[in-house]
Amino acid sequence: MTLIRYLFLFMFVSVVSLLFVGYYNDLHPLLDSISHFRVHLLFMMIGITLFLTLLNRGIMRYVYLFILLVTSFYTYRVTRPYSMQNISKTQKYIAIKHIQFNMNYRNKNVDTFKAFLKRQNPDIVTLQEVTKSHQAQLETLKEVYPYQRYCAFYPVVGAVAILSRYPFTDSTSICVQREGLLIAEVQIETRKLTVASLHLHWPYPHEQYQQVKKLKSYLEKLAPPVLLSGDFNAAPWSHIVQSIARDIDGKVVEGLRWSIELKQQLPYIPNMKLPIDHLMISKDLIVEKIEATEHFGSDHYAIVASLRLLLPK
Repeated sequence: MTLIRYLFLFMFVSVVSLLFVGYYNDLHPLLDSISHFRVHLLFMMIGITLFLTLLNRGIMRYVYLFILLVTSFYTYRVTRPYSMQNISKTQKYIAIKHIQFNMNYRNKNVDTFKAFLKRQNPDIVTLQEVTKSHQAQLETLKEVYPYQRYCAFYPVVGAVAILSRYPFTDSTSICVQREGLLIAEVQIETRKLTVASLHLHWPYPHEQYQQVKKLKSYLEKLAPPVLLSGDFNAAPWSHIVQSIARDIDGKVVEGLRWSIELKQQLPYIPNMKLPIDHLMISKDLIVEKIEATEHFGSDHYAIVASLRLLLPK
């Protein structure tokens, strides 16, 4: 029994250490990479602390019970779904439906996604990993989405894209080729909306930090209101995602949405889900509802959001 207790104590210290260094993710990209697994570590900590509570006697049992309760409460705070903020009932707005989806360059099941678009009937769609074959199929939807833009990322991985029912103004359209950023200004009735589709590299030890540094000057110049969405390959609480939110003077839409299923993509790590596809909004945009839906042959899930573009009072 003593050996088992020490084993669980070792696991407890290890998990706590990883959680702790993940909260200092602004110090080094490695710590930011560790922080992506915060929720997984919290669930592990709950299980380990539960066993330590049962294995110990005396005051230590109450110590571990307290840690268990605090960890459980914090896990609930981190994983709770999105809740719409209150706005005045007299506030006028334009309703917008938006879909964000990483199509996966290997995906040969695009017909189901096209059928999904027809059912959902979104106004704006942001896409990543759009191959030439995908683009040819999406262009068959020009009766519904006459305004389409594509921007090359990696030759193999595919482009980032924006599809819209509403016209582009062309005043701020930017394609940052091979850096995964496409920006377009959309005229929606009486308001203009800056829409951006973003695809980031994998985090450290890959090139994500260097890529974001190159994109910073573009992101800081986005004219509000801004709707930026994409595959960030980073958790919403990560330093890299929060820094982009600051660059656009906006925020990441709250709520935990498991948007990718990793199937043996990372060595020594079992299959798991991660929240890495996000929606960022600046002032004058409110999210009414947001959810991760289906994957349509991709390893990512489509994110569907209903938004309100506020009109001047």
